[in-house]
Amino acid sequence: MDEMRGLRDDEVERFLSLPLVATLATYRRNATVLLSPVWQEWATEAFHVLLSRDDIKANHVRDNPRVGIVVYEHAPPYRGVEASGMGTLVDGIYGDVLARMGPRYLPDGLPTQLASDGVVLKLVPERLRSWTFEEWFSDHSGQTQ
Repeated sequence: MDEMRGLRDDEVERFLSLPLVATLATYRRNATVLLSPVWQEWATEAFHVLLSRDDIKANHVRDNPRVGIVVYEHAPPYRGVEASGMGTLVDGIYGDVLARMGPRYLPDGLPTQLASDGVVLKLVPERLRSWTFEEWFSDHSGQTQ
């Protein structure tokens, strides 16, 4: 599959509005990576991820703010977005972010335990790349393997 291309800015915005579970990378004190499934929200220039205050991922960010996130599809055309940079933990916006993000992932309503206070991991990407194999799939549709 060598016909990968990046997504246009408008495609990135639409793609990241989908309720896709992302994989967040944080770093332990020994520099090994922890990969965690997370809900994500793209807020035009930054990713938001909901964390409880004592979550291990929040502790990792306090020790080493370098983080990465990847959002991708599990079915053709296998679009995705990867971002990395320095994460910050933001107080006071957890409820607002949960109110926007929750219905995307749980359209039937949020369990009450999710309504507790927490922190929001904010990642303004220093590096962002995107991909889609849409052209490859359209060029090869109907061909047998």
